[in-house]
Amino acid sequence: MIEKFVETALNAKDPGGSGVSTGKINSPYVVSDNSDANSWKLPAGSVARLGRGRISDLAFSPDGHYLVVGSSIGLWWYELPTLAPIALWDTERGMISAVSFSPNGQWLATGDADGLLKVWDVQDGACVAKMERAEKERPYHWVSQIVFSPNSQWVAASSGRDYILYVWYPETGVRVAKFHGETNFR
Repeated sequence: MIEKFVETALNAKDPGGSGVSTGKINSPYVVSDNSDANSWKLPAGSVARLGRGRISDLAFSPDGHYLVVGSSIGLWWYELPTLAPIALWDTERGMISAVSFSPNGQWLATGDADGLLKVWDVQDGACVAKMERAEKERPYHWVSQIVFSPNSQWVAASSGRDYILYVWYPETGVRVAKFHGETNFR
């Protein structure tokens, strides 16, 4: 149902008639007014993208200005209230499986099917930290859930295939805690 809502909203006309907005975020991936979203960040030799990928997760920014959509292509940014696409981030592998904004709006965390968690500075689009699961846990890569603490000081992530939960400092990527079966956390 959410995917249908997003698809319907994305196909709606921009009421102001201005086309694709440049948005308010200062990012190297924000596009100009006359760009076609189907050609953003294409692999070498490609001329167009068919669709925007399978949707895995989505989140509204704390200030209510944006909707981010994690997909098999990357992380799409949409400006509210028009839902015009304004940016595409993290396309090197795509396969974004989970997204979460920090409550203070400073960071956005993305998780992918390779088990990599990235924390992005929302204002400049820079990746400030990258965290990976331990080597022996890699068969269970897929990041299924991400959540920030209410004070934005910690970020936690889990996989849908095991009972392991990691907690990190978002601005450094330093691991704070790891909970798993041996700690009776299930």
